Amino acid sequence: MQITELFPSSLKIALMDYSNGTLADFMPDFYTSLPDVQSHLLYPCAGGLRTLNRPDSFAFQDVNSYLLLYTVAGEGIVQTEGDRNTLTEGSLLLWDCQDYLQLRPAVSQWSIRLVFFSGEAASTYYEEICKISFPVFSCPEHTQVADNIRRLTELGLRTSPHHAIQENRLLTDILSDLLLDLHMDHTNVKVAPHIS
Repeated sequence: MQITELFPSSLKIALMDYSNGTLADFMPDFYTSLPDVQSHLLYPCAGGLRTLNRPDSFAFQDVNSYLLLYTVAGEGIVQTEGDRNTLTEGSLLLWDCQDYLQLRPAVSQWSIRLVFFSGEAASTYYEEICKISFPVFSCPEHTQVADNIRRLTELGLRTSPHHAIQENRLLTDILSDLLLDLHMDHTNVKVAPHIS
């Protein structure tokens, strides 16, 4: 069984424990899975385009997935156990959702694309990125990473073998581009690198 089948309830429970806002404003669209095809692939569990409104805040932990959160417009604050970052337009956060994360708009509205995903390779990418830098990146709208995130969230919730391969490819490209860019220039720890 893939985590996509348990994911909606685990995310909702985690959000109810830590959030202050209307859950419907945050809850992403949930994907179905094809365990036979996706068992060794990266695959999305949930995602979509959302607009969060001030003063709401959404927090969770102990959710079995990773998160890509891309700021389309506005500005938001990301609070973790040991860090606080402001995400502005073009900022991308990669996060292990087992760890605490709080999201709240810093302005009246914060428009974000989010993708909760899982898969065998996810932890390897995440660990390698975190060895070099805190996982916040600058990915302006015209970059390949930003375009791949947009394409991933616009694929829809259909799950067919074709879509599963396409989702894996987009997630692999996003994570590989982030990691390779860090390997090319890892002198500025915690500075959001510019992805071209």
